[in-house]
Amino acid sequence: MTLCIDTGVLYADHDLDASRHETASAALDAVFDGAFGQPYLSDYLYDEAVTLTLKRGGSFAPAQQLGAKLRGVDPY
Repeated sequence: MTLCIDTGVLYADHDLDASRHETASAALDAVFDGAFGQPYLSDYLYDEAVTLTLKRGGSFAPAQQLGAKLRGVDPY
């Protein structure tokens, strides 16, 4: 089974101040533990998550950090 991870979950997990941060982090922990199959992220969702982080974060650094994590440069 393959699971598509949506932008909202990625953003909420990355933003420590997001209202759903803890819920998103718990959900992604379960995904990365293999509870739901192989996670999948399209290039469109990658772009959307990085752009949303840039817009809401107000600076390039958080968006760059999320992009690196999603590409596997930094550990997730």
